[in-house]
Amino acid sequence: HFTEAWRDAGLPLDLLRSAGNIPHLSFGSWIGGDRDGHPLVTPPVTEYSLGELRKAAFQLLETELLNLAAQLTVSRNLSEVPEELQERIDELAFIIDNESGVKKILDHQADEPWRQLASLMALRLSEQIKGNTGYTAPAQLTADLDLISRTLTTAGCRLLEEQAIRPVRHKIEMFGFHLATL
Repeated sequence: HFTEAWRDAGLPLDLLRSAGNIPHLSFGSWIGGDRDGHPLVTPPVTEYSLGELRKAAFQLLETELLNLAAQLTVSRNLSEVPEELQERIDELAFIIDNESGVKKILDHQADEPWRQLASLMALRLSEQIKGNTGYTAPAQLTADLDLISRTLTTAGCRLLEEQAIRPVRHKIEMFGFHLATL
């Protein structure tokens, strides 16, 4: 909404982006962290709270990536698929420990590589929620998102980058893999 207000005021978006002036928000919670003598807030309660916040962050980002994937319907029949994009799709397809989920994505979205990558990213987060290996840091997730962004922009789809990818990037920056601090 801040970006829209900036644009509606007639100010150039490039100036906003280059200055890094988009507000940075973060969230905190006292639930499970009220360790100032409360007898029911024990280390296991704090550990549980942190685990639930992490799970919620992964679920939020998974949903955002699935919504993004639904918008990335750029066909390989109309746009050349960059080699680095295809290599990353192949890499994720190999390392995600959900063979049937990967196969479904690759088969059903065979002509939409950008959609495939976003869907594989979401599947990787879904597997991570279940305790399987996934992204070790938000920067790795952002790197995959940046790959989609960069290759879409090169393919002439700058509007998709602006309207669909940038909001996801902001949510990764805001929530990371922890959602809120205690």
